[in-house]
Amino acid sequence: MEKYKNIKYVSLIALGMIISFNTAYAASGIDDKPNAVRPYTEFENNFGKQLSATAEINAKKTEVFQKNLLKIKDTAKKDTINSINDRIQSLNKEITNAYRLTYIVMSQTVSNIESRMNKSQTSGVDVSSVTPSLEKAKASLTDLSGAILKQASNTYTINITDVSSLKSQTKSVRNTLEKDLNILKDKTKITNDSLQELEKSIFKILGKETTNTKVESTNTTIKK
Repeated sequence: MEKYKNIKYVSLIALGMIISFNTAYAASGIDDKPNAVRPYTEFENNFGKQLSATAEINAKKTEVFQKNLLKIKDTAKKDTINSINDRIQSLNKEITNAYRLTYIVMSQTVSNIESRMNKSQTSGVDVSSVTPSLEKAKASLTDLSGAILKQASNTYTINITDVSSLKSQTKSVRNTLEKDLNILKDKTKITNDSLQELEKSIFKILGKETTNTKVESTNTTIKK
């Protein structure tokens, strides 16, 4: 069953990402500020609705998968495929949630910077040079939020047509997951870069560093 063990590498690759993103979220202190303005409320509501809708779709696909699983007579092979299918779905949920937390941190940071800009402007400080960077960061956040919601809608189920195609079907689902997660990785990097640019711009004007929200890039390649 060595050919089915590749998916285990995904867990190791994803672990670093999940820990990194969750750590960034915890360090932000967002949960410790219940009365703070939360610019990501609409995103969170949409994310919850999408998860509920996806759960219903997954339930139907899982029912079909379990029926098709009966085509596999080898008990060990059947258990392995079932385990891989479950793990692929779990990884998608875990990693997508990690990106969700990262989005929240970035969104809150941009909101804080904008608030600070408004206060400074009210005090007579010219912050017009920062506006382009602010708009760029906001646009990147909007693009990222859409990508995260789309990923939350994705389902990954091994299509069991016959026993002889199990390897190719498993590889296909694994490759699709990798491709989709790399889209999120790329969009997160773009958003992070725009946020760093915004922080540098506001630093030049106000002379005080803003919160460092840099997210380390994590390779989401799934080993073949």
